[in-house]
Amino acid sequence: MNIVVSRRLDSRTQDIFVPILQMKKIFEQMRSGEVLELISDDPGALLDIKAWSKLTGNKIIEIRNRGEVNQFFIQKKFKEVVMADFKIDETLDCSGMLCPMPVVKTNKALKALEVGQTLEMISTDPGSIPDMEAWARQTRHDL
Repeated sequence: MNIVVSRRLDSRTQDIFVPILQMKKIFEQMRSGEVLELISDDPGALLDIKAWSKLTGNKIIEIRNRGEVNQFFIQKKFKEVVMADFKIDETLDCSGMLCPMPVVKTNKALKALEVGQTLEMISTDPGSIPDMEAWARQTRHDL
């Protein structure tokens, strides 16, 4: 799996409580969907990071074990948005289209909008969900 990392925190030689405090500050600066790579050699990190993730709602998308070192890839949780909170400026119907067309059409449609406007994209392709999540992370758009 190719993971796009937005921030890295190398906490080797630190007890796990130190990076957990640092992660709180880092996640406050990150956008929804961005990924933090945490590197730790603390033997208790696996259980602690899993508990922290469950408590905060941020998602561990992968853990890689490299001997005595673990790499955690943690995705910042997506903001829950109520549709009534904003106005949809444009609707793009991608029903019946398969990957990568919904992403291609969405990218093109957004270029025609003003900054701050909202695009609603409709798709019947189940692959559109992970595709759009990855696209939003890479382009730094809010999904």
